[in-house]
Amino acid sequence: MEAQTPYYVQKLKEDFSQRQRRSPRYSLRAYARDMGLHAATLSMMFKGKRGLPLNKSIQIADKLSLGPKERTLFLHVTRVITFSMHFSLIKIL
Repeated sequence: MEAQTPYYVQKLKEDFSQRQRRSPRYSLRAYARDMGLHAATLSMMFKGKRGLPLNKSIQIADKLSLGPKERTLFLHVTRVITFSMHFSLIKIL
């Protein structure tokens, strides 16, 4: 069974796709730069191997121009996923 893609990843992928449609040569590296992330971090997020860094979540929510409800959901899901990833690592250790 495939895990569901977190809301914040869906929103980032949608925004990236829109930008690529406007400019077909727009790269993941350029998108990462525009979002204030390292390209490797963004790539790992898109693959589900890393969460969105909490210190970047508000900045990225602002750049995505989300409405109030979408922004709240984006930030909430970011926190829940990030905390659960950290908790999973602590349980392993």
